[in-house]
Amino acid sequence: VLEQVAAVDAERGEELRQEVRTMVAEYRLPDGAASPAAAPSVEGFEAWKRTNVRAQKQPDRWSVDIRVPLGDVTSEELRALARLATEFGNGTLRATNDQNFVLPSVATAALPALHAALAGIGLADPDVHTITDVVSCPGMDFCSLAITRSMGVAERIRTTLIADPATGNGFAAE
Repeated sequence: VLEQVAAVDAERGEELRQEVRTMVAEYRLPDGAASPAAAPSVEGFEAWKRTNVRAQKQPDRWSVDIRVPLGDVTSEELRALARLATEFGNGTLRATNDQNFVLPSVATAALPALHAALAGIGLADPDVHTITDVVSCPGMDFCSLAITRSMGVAERIRTTLIADPATGNGFAAE
């Protein structure tokens, strides 16, 4: 590998580095999708907006945290999220280290429609980054080195926390 890297560097190294510098200097994220027609709010919109939506530096643009229960997402859900990123944001969907997603650059007027679309695919849960937003590794289900089935345990913990109003997270009360 090191020999191949050295050969490429000797042959086209500076040219490739200049291409990268030019691409980085010229790259701009799109502003984001135009606001779709106003959509009526669906149940849970206000709680979701309060906990999953953050203002961006750009006026009238919001960053939306999409809560993925236990970090377990299907290919169908990923395809739907990719469509929503184009329809409501700037085409960018970011994975987070806490097993959720962030959809940046959503216009204020688009928030109710985005929430309704997320509800349609089962990903409109509020309370991202709270005690009920449990992170879990796959454990024995997918890892040959694991000794536990941690996703099952995490699901039981999550269910208990959501059902227990003593957690005070607001999710169980709404």
